Amino acid sequence: MGSIKYCEKCGKEITIIFGSGRFCSRSCANTRIATSESKAKAREKAKAAIQKYFEDGCECEKCGKIFHTKDYSRKLCFDCLPTTIKHTKGKECPESILDVSKRTISKILKRMDLPCSCCGFHISGIILDIHHIIPKSKGGLDSMDNLTYICPNCHRIAHTDISLLQKPLISIQQQLNECGKDWKDFYYG
Repeated sequence: MGSIKYCEKCGKEITIIFGSGRFCSRSCANTRIATSESKAKAREKAKAAIQKYFEDGCECEKCGKIFHTKDYSRKLCFDCLPTTIKHTKGKECPESILDVSKRTISKILKRMDLPCSCCGFHISGIILDIHHIIPKSKGGLDSMDNLTYICPNCHRIAHTDISLLQKPLISIQQQLNECGKDWKDFYYG
């Protein structure tokens, strides 16, 4: 066994190692005073680790291949990363825009850059709401023929009194058919 070490903060004998092994407990380790010298040493150590990471790369956990990335938390190479289209709520290929994550939906809607199907409201980059033409409570499906793209005002009106809308609701699919596109054309954008 080695020599007995004592805590730098309180002087107790160290039985459990915290931090660099200089303190007896987490509270003693957290109260240490960081000097400009210790901060500079830590910065240099971090820079060296990052430099080594960029030069040597990272080993993929799945195939063992060395890859380079700026994302330090990535554990898989680009070849082993699952493709989003294959992992959408358990389906191989999504049939509806609602079969993908909310984040992906917002990206797709931004790329579509469609106006409100009722009033024509449109500001580039602003995402509007998706609304079921036939409500799910009345048997409506998540299919693209039953979804419409409307502004928040028209969405509120559609939920209170649909007869007050300026135009009848048309589906996202109908809007895209006028352009000769499909929503999946905007999936990878």
